[in-house]
Amino acid sequence: MDHVFWKPAFESALDFIADKEDGDIFMDLKNIVPETFISATKGRCATLYSKLSKGVHWEFFVSSVVMDEGTLKDAIRDSCIQIANMGLVSHFVPTAYRSLNPDDALDTYREFRKAFQ
Repeated sequence: MDHVFWKPAFESALDFIADKEDGDIFMDLKNIVPETFISATKGRCATLYSKLSKGVHWEFFVSSVVMDEGTLKDAIRDSCIQIANMGLVSHFVPTAYRSLNPDDALDTYREFRKAFQ
């Protein structure tokens, strides 16, 4: 499924943003090899899930494990960025239902990402 939907969509998204001047907003996307987009995203999301799920397990309440505010904010920020990246790329899947046109998808992505700069 990765090579059928996500890889071509990611390549299309990269082509679309190639000439856009938005500072660091696109750097994390541009640094991903299209063949590894989904596996890299899964890996980052698994790490974030593991980190954030510590706050809902019993051992968090009965041990000295404490997540400091900065770590928590960084993990939430990184989660939002992963979701935004997947959201942007999803609008380049040609068979996706109710996709935005590329310009609108990019404008929405930019506005969302500005909140996390």
